[in-house]
Amino acid sequence: VAHVGNSQKNKVLRHLYARKMLQIYSEGTHVVNIDESWVPVTDFRNHCWNRSNGNNSMPEQAMGHKVNLICAVSSEGFVWLSLTQCNTDENVMQMFLSKLAAAFTQQYGVGWRERIVVLLDGASYHRSNETRRCIQFLGMKVVLSAPYSYQTAPAELWFAHFKRGDFNESKIKTGKR
Repeated sequence: VAHVGNSQKNKVLRHLYARKMLQIYSEGTHVVNIDESWVPVTDFRNHCWNRSNGNNSMPEQAMGHKVNLICAVSSEGFVWLSLTQCNTDENVMQMFLSKLAAAFTQQYGVGWRERIVVLLDGASYHRSNETRRCIQFLGMKVVLSAPYSYQTAPAELWFAHFKRGDFNESKIKTGKR
């Protein structure tokens, strides 16, 4: 019974989220979706489903250390990226938001706060009290997406496209030296 309740709640949240986003887009607002992912290897071509008892992984590790990405994809076609070798937490997210706000000011002027809405998923470090204070200090307008709304997140599509092939074809050595 509790599972049905959560399912119904998520359905209502997705409906309210869709209505809010339709309103935002109909007003001509510039939406910037931020999400995180990580890259364990540089070549994703062999990551697929194989036959039973088949090997689904690459025989050679192409990267020495995991790289974390934070991607901001805008409805106007811009992308801002951060690459780190540390796990994304509220401190890393706040630093990214601060740098993104500076990039917005440089690209759009001080009036960007009136025409840009940032779209975040419900990750705990997006919702933390410290991150909320940072967002308020930066003057950002933020919408949190509904649960299980991956299809509406342009950053997810960017990550999917990015991970389609080999982005280190020259096999340049990576990792700490």
